[in-house]
Amino acid sequence: QIGYLPEEKGLYKHMKVMDLLQFFAALKGFRQARTEARRWLDELGLEVLRLEMDAGGIEVRSTLVHGGERPFGLHYEWSLDSAWQTRRLKLHLRAEEDRSMTIERTGAASWRIDDQDFGALYGCDEVDISATPFCNGLAVRRLRQRRGELTALYVDVPEFSLSPSLQRYEDLGTDRWRYVDLGVAGGVAVAEQVKQH
Repeated sequence: QIGYLPEEKGLYKHMKVMDLLQFFAALKGFRQARTEARRWLDELGLEVLRLEMDAGGIEVRSTLVHGGERPFGLHYEWSLDSAWQTRRLKLHLRAEEDRSMTIERTGAASWRIDDQDFGALYGCDEVDISATPFCNGLAVRRLRQRRGELTALYVDVPEFSLSPSLQRYEDLGTDRWRYVDLGVAGGVAVAEQVKQH
């Protein structure tokens, strides 16, 4: 069979946003394409990230805007060592209440939050911020070296609550990974209320 696809993509030009999202969701195999498309529209956001590397490590600066049910803006400055492991992370949230938080690594799996040691998060390998996919790359880099699961210091934005989160990234080949949330590590959530600045 021979097919012809003209350069003019009239089908997409005349579709409404919801119809187009539903169409692509169905192509990707989502069983509830309309539900998934509605979720995508409800969770619209934008992130602008700048990454600078040198021999000493990686510096990341990013600003994102989340337009969901509870809209917010988040600016973060993430300092990583040359192995792509977190040294320090500064978060600045603009929402109903403005908040800031600084997370620092004090050991292989120990952390300080706003200049206070935080033993309840001991054992967390890396940081995971709910609002950005950037941190998924940190987990994948780590798991390329040792397959399996990791415990992330999960930062739920905009609440700024912290908890250890057990996660697995499954290698699907050709640089594709599947994220699997295994729940709160140890079965205990840490409901740390971060003080406002």
